Amino acid sequence: MYSKGPEERKRILVVDDDAQVRTLFCHIFSVCGYFPVGAADCEEATNLLLCNDFDLITLDVYMPCLSGAQVHKIWTEEFGRGRIPGRVGCRRLPPILLITGYAEDAFQSGLAFGEGIVGVVQKPVSAERLIRIVENIFEYERANGESIGAAPVPAGASDHAKAEGDAAGEDEALFSQGGTGGRAGSNDG
Repeated sequence: MYSKGPEERKRILVVDDDAQVRTLFCHIFSVCGYFPVGAADCEEATNLLLCNDFDLITLDVYMPCLSGAQVHKIWTEEFGRGRIPGRVGCRRLPPILLITGYAEDAFQSGLAFGEGIVGVVQKPVSAERLIRIVENIFEYERANGESIGAAPVPAGASDHAKAEGDAAGEDEALFSQGGTGGRAGSNDG
C-alpha cells in the first residue's frame, strides 16, 4: 500500500475549519495509503477542486463563513448535475462524506440526501471507523464500476449497498447509487 506513488493513490479532499481535525484526518488517510489534501474553508476547497481531481471529499458541516450546506450548493451548481450551463472546465462532483458533531441536523435539513452525499459521520469518530467507511465507499465504486457520487440515478432506482458497521452492529452506513442519500452512524466513543 505504501509503495504507491501519489498518482496511484485515491485522493481525498479534507475540508474542515478545525486545524487539528483536518491534520488528524489527513494523517489517518496518509498512513492508510491515501493521498489527502487539506482545506480550511470553502474558498480554499473550491480552488483545490477546480485545479485537481479528487476521489472523495470529507466535508465538515458546521464551518464559519459558509456552512457545509452552502458549500454543497455552490459545488453542485459548479460541478454537479445541476451545474450552471456554459461553465468552462466543469469536473464531476466527487462523492462527499459529511462530517459533523450534529448528524441529526444534516438529516433534518435534507443535506444528507443531497447530490453526491454518500454518508454522514458523527463526530467524534475513531480512526478505524473513518477508514472502514472510506474503504466501503471505494469498494462500492470498484464493485459497481462507477462513482457513487456522480452517477445519474435511473428512474425507479433503489439499489443500495450497505457498508458493514462495527462488530456490535451499532454503526451503519448506507450509500445510495447516484449519491442521492446516505447515512453513517452513531457516536463513536
